[in-house]
Amino acid sequence: MQIITSRLVLRALQDADLDTFVAYRNDPAVAQWQSWPQPYSTEAAQQLIQDADANLPPVPGRWRQVGICLKDTGQLIGDCAFCLTDEGRQAEIGITLSQPAQGQGYANEALRALFTHLFGQLGIHRLSAACDPANAGSIRLLRALGLREEGRFVQASWIRNQWVDDLWFALLQHEWLTGSGA
Repeated sequence: MQIITSRLVLRALQDADLDTFVAYRNDPAVAQWQSWPQPYSTEAAQQLIQDADANLPPVPGRWRQVGICLKDTGQLIGDCAFCLTDEGRQAEIGITLSQPAQGQGYANEALRALFTHLFGQLGIHRLSAACDPANAGSIRLLRALGLREEGRFVQASWIRNQWVDDLWFALLQHEWLTGSGA
């Protein structure tokens, strides 16, 4: 899988991405909204890169990590992920950007391309995303992409030795295709 936008390339993570990947996953400002363990080890990153071959067909129930790279330089600036559920009819998505790449519209551009792929090429019916209710940037992003807030699950996730709430958002295929999302 490779998706090219005006400024980005979404592609399989590669061994050459390892140091950059580990660095932003260990950045406290990035990791605060994520569930991966801290510190994030090189071994964990190597295993994820090995297991997350975005060039293989997606398998329901398994997360597929996709690198987000600058088109002009090839520099990895983050990753997005999706997990197909219900035999491929639905997907949960997530995104992480390195701190220097935040606030420049890259997350919006990457997720628009990913949504088009999921709704178009894969034909999913519905996608969803969860975030911490205190993560104002992710909430703004999801709303800007047309996702509707569907609910707050109180103390639903155990992250870094504490229970945290999840705020859930969703979008249907016909809403994306017609631009009639939230």
